[in-house]
Amino acid sequence: MIPKNCPKKREKNYAEIVSRSLACGIGMVPAFEINEMGIATAGRLAMKKALDNLPIVPDFVLIDSITVDGLSYTNMSVPRG
Repeated sequence: MIPKNCPKKREKNYAEIVSRSLACGIGMVPAFEINEMGIATAGRLAMKKALDNLPIVPDFVLIDSITVDGLSYTNMSVPRG
């Protein structure tokens, strides 16, 4: 279960996180695809798209709680990351 204050913390910290980041990539999956493939698979696809949209190649990728197969980057899933 996600604590109620997590979205507020994320919004509060967004500007600082982005300002300190070397790059930011966004991955989006349309609603019809989410409905077809399910939320978990769509989330993994969105993560792959976000990584593909980075303007730099990452040395290492930390992924929050899920495992994304088929990445060409060294990565690690961090439970409750």
